[in-house]
Amino acid sequence: MVGPGCTLPTEPMSAARREVAETARPILEMDPDAVWAECYNRLVARGPASLKYLAEHPTLQRTCAPDDLRVMLHVSLVRLLVHPAMRPKLSANCLETTLDLLYFDLKVAGRSIGAPRWAERELPTVWHELYPADLDHDLADRIDTEADRRALCQWWQEHRDHPGLVWDGRRLTPRAETVWDLLSRRYADRWSYQPVARATRCAAPPPEAMLFWSATYDYNLTRAACVWLGSSSRPEIRDRLVTLGAHASPVVAHNALFALHYAPDSRIRALFERYKNGPGQGPPEAPPQDEPSVLLISSRDRW
Repeated sequence: MVGPGCTLPTEPMSAARREVAETARPILEMDPDAVWAECYNRLVARGPASLKYLAEHPTLQRTCAPDDLRVMLHVSLVRLLVHPAMRPKLSANCLETTLDLLYFDLKVAGRSIGAPRWAERELPTVWHELYPADLDHDLADRIDTEADRRALCQWWQEHRDHPGLVWDGRRLTPRAETVWDLLSRRYADRWSYQPVARATRCAAPPPEAMLFWSATYDYNLTRAACVWLGSSSRPEIRDRLVTLGAHASPVVAHNALFALHYAPDSRIRALFERYKNGPGQGPPEAPPQDEPSVLLISSRDRW
């Protein structure tokens, strides 16, 4: 069943359209190892043709479940390519930009619903599988991907004849000097969760807080920073990452070494592989902690 406001494409898949599809694929499939900002810039370089192809893609032509993650990603990418003043109103958006880095952060009315964890590289079919712990249920209850799909299709029907008028066209240009601080924010490839202590009426003392700790492939802001910095060919960025690999902060040191995994120089990647596979090396099995008693859930996966 074709959704309202959508039209089935009649044009054959040209080389240009195939290039747009391949360029958008890492973002739409949440590739954890791609430089999303660069993928987005290549879409921008194709001009309004990128917007036209994505807005008329078969993904948006049929009804979907209200929690469909793939449709949500597609709708969010189309929205991002539109000038901010012309964007359609949606119940939710999952692609954000900060410091000109593109990353995943599901928001409703500009507020994040929680911290996602993507345990497997295969993309889930529904967005709530990314949230195994607490999330803002009041915000989450407002998410309706099918309604957003219909709204986007209707919006496109009104603007499809003049895509250049709604096209944003602004490239993402991250600057290293503003991105470095993100390496201290969190572990790029680790998800942690500590329940907030709540008052109880029980006379017995409350149980100690439990800390959940495991690998994640979600494309959070810190991961976006690491992948962007690590894939840079600028020698000053590479040298600083090598230096930060011995940083006193375990978070910074871990993220610097994680970033070097994406170095364009194969010799650096080989050194990284040797380091992380050496005795006692690799990502931490547990985060630094002050409390001696925690429940630890560690992933067997390493970088």
